[in-house]
Amino acid sequence: MSTSPLFIMYGSATGNSEHIAKDLAKTAKTLQINHAALYSSVICCELDQFKRKASKIWDVALPQNQKYPVIIISSTTGNGDVPENAGRFVRYLKRKSTIAEQPFQNCVFSVLGLGDTNYDQFCATGKLIDSKLGALGGTRGKGLGMADEATGLEDVVEPYVASVLGDLERVVLELAAQGGDKIVEEPKEEEEKKEDVPVRRVPVVRRAPAPKVRARPVTPAAKPVEPSRGMLILQTLSKLKSLPTVPSSTLPTLVQSTLALSLSDTPAAAAAVAPVVDIVPTDRTSRSTDAQEDGSECPWTFETPYKAPIVAARYLTQTPVTAAQSATQNPTNPLTAFHNAMPLHGPNYQPENEKRVLELTIGIPDGWEYQPGDSIGMLSPPNPTSVVNTLLTQLKANPAAVISLEEGEITVRDALTYALDIQSLPKKRELAMLANCTSDKKEANALRLLASKTPLGSKLYDALIVGQHISLHEIPEYFPTCQPTLDLLWEMRGKNTELRDVNAANTPRYYSVSSSPLVQPKTVQVCFAVVDYLTPKIGDLTAQRRIGGVITAHLETLVAPLLAGKECEDIPTVSIFPKPTEEFHLPVDLAQPLILVGPGTGVAPFHGFLSHRAAQRTQTLDQQQLGPMELFFGCRTSHDELFSTEITHFQTEGVLTHYHQVHSRTGNDEKYVQHVMLREEIGKRLVQSVTQENGCVYICGDGNHMGKDVQEAFVTLLTRYGDLKVEGNDEEKEVAARSCLENLKSEKRFLLDIWS
Repeated sequence: MSTSPLFIMYGSATGNSEHIAKDLAKTAKTLQINHAALYSSVICCELDQFKRKASKIWDVALPQNQKYPVIIISSTTGNGDVPENAGRFVRYLKRKSTIAEQPFQNCVFSVLGLGDTNYDQFCATGKLIDSKLGALGGTRGKGLGMADEATGLEDVVEPYVASVLGDLERVVLELAAQGGDKIVEEPKEEEEKKEDVPVRRVPVVRRAPAPKVRARPVTPAAKPVEPSRGMLILQTLSKLKSLPTVPSSTLPTLVQSTLALSLSDTPAAAAAVAPVVDIVPTDRTSRSTDAQEDGSECPWTFETPYKAPIVAARYLTQTPVTAAQSATQNPTNPLTAFHNAMPLHGPNYQPENEKRVLELTIGIPDGWEYQPGDSIGMLSPPNPTSVVNTLLTQLKANPAAVISLEEGEITVRDALTYALDIQSLPKKRELAMLANCTSDKKEANALRLLASKTPLGSKLYDALIVGQHISLHEIPEYFPTCQPTLDLLWEMRGKNTELRDVNAANTPRYYSVSSSPLVQPKTVQVCFAVVDYLTPKIGDLTAQRRIGGVITAHLETLVAPLLAGKECEDIPTVSIFPKPTEEFHLPVDLAQPLILVGPGTGVAPFHGFLSHRAAQRTQTLDQQQLGPMELFFGCRTSHDELFSTEITHFQTEGVLTHYHQVHSRTGNDEKYVQHVMLREEIGKRLVQSVTQENGCVYICGDGNHMGKDVQEAFVTLLTRYGDLKVEGNDEEKEVAARSCLENLKSEKRFLLDIWS
């Protein structure tokens, strides 16, 4: 019988890895008696907690050649970046000094990576961790699993989770029988998926423990006499009077929840719970200590953000400021003022209203360092009061009741406002969980259909949940007998029951830096498109709804006085943290040719590149000659042209050698940047740059279409004009061209910063 804990550790950006890890931990606890030879308890934590929760334990060798079982589940963010809550762990793995320590020599491990094949560096973090653990003394007990968000994480996750405990136990027993000889299993390319995002915590104050009262289940509502709104919509979309029953094999695997929040129905005293309005923590001691341990100097992270002043704002699109002026005159409801002044339908509608790109100039403190190509993480505002009140009514919850957790207490209202992500769309796994608390059988079956992997289920999910932007808290409005409890809501969206010193309900958003520290050392600039659109109507069952981005719509109203040129009584602020990139930076050699491809807001980092190169040339004593820089930019119409004045200046100054701009909605044959690249003169120059002049290609923007299309354009150009040393047909030349492109990537001369 083993005396070792089972370590289940995760690196998560959007919550997927965290949910999988915690579900697996619950399963492991229930199956502990069946795997007594493997573990005696379960420890589940973030990867960055490895020193506090794990390494001090597994540094001590177990008797009789036993091994500590370690399961790591990690997503990959961006184009190969490590999740925020796994960064310290990965830096530790990469240190040269770690090799001599062989810190995993007493461990048997398995890694599950989540990724998205729309991105170039699929499951890069999972692959790196798997490789490093083996090199640092670990015994691989199960091959690397890689789940793909693009095709469905569950296809890989479910079989992996079902088999990993048994596979690790088999290896542990074989090791013991063989006297400790290492069994090395080569990584297997198991398909996996998706990415995750860290979640901020709520500030709390310790007080005397509240009486432990198990959360009371909500009495199911009476069955509806008439079909509910959700049922009518699904029947209309499917053209079926009766929705099919889906087989359980098509549903996400669910683990029986054991979470029971401890509630006190006694209202908390006004001063008993800390006000959670300031998201900047006052105590960074532990975070600073961790930063010193891993050599990092930056104290600002997802969990300890910097509350930064917004010192300037402007539209980069040709957007009038009349709506901002109207919002400034109506401070009690600025969003309504924006909508009224900028309608998306009706007689005053203008197509330009749909596309607005904002640039923010944000103050940064001493010690904040960045480079062009880096990003910043931006934290979202608390959940709106109207949404919280709707949930309180659905839950029949006392808003002043106190939830007692391991590290403190929080009222139900504050939990719904600051601790739970309730505005994002429900995932299929969550719909399956909601089906289990839906009393009407037809409604429960409808939710299971939406959660299923069937073609009809996927079609209906896209049309209803995605197309109509139905958030988690809105599900009971469409399916009234769905009555989730606070326990279930926390299970799905609470992320962690160990409250920290920062509050955040929603996933942070990341924006590319568009400035240069050589030009603006005390500020950083970012730009983003304001999310603002109408949902389509479904017959007479749904009206068009105006949907705004959780962060972008909030920021547009927040900086309305700055846009309108007014004085701000209170300087607007936003909570941010740096998100450096490892590769998407300018080369050291100023003479190296650069090819920059950035349609839409993908041009943002290249504005920073150009600003930086111009400043470098000015500061270089010998006035070193800059290499050629060629920029490809695409947008819909002239309304959407970004940085047009600045780009003209860079051309005049000789910093930008070639500039190509294409409009997709003006009727030209060349609608997109890849079409311009395929012109013979331009294409030959691009090929010469990357094959003969050590040129470097940077691509930023949409990864679903543009990123793939531009790469295909380069394959075509290399096939046509590249000296590939291939004598054969076009198919053989294309194979050689793709090999050449992969070589450019491995040489870090073909770099992507793309998103889905």
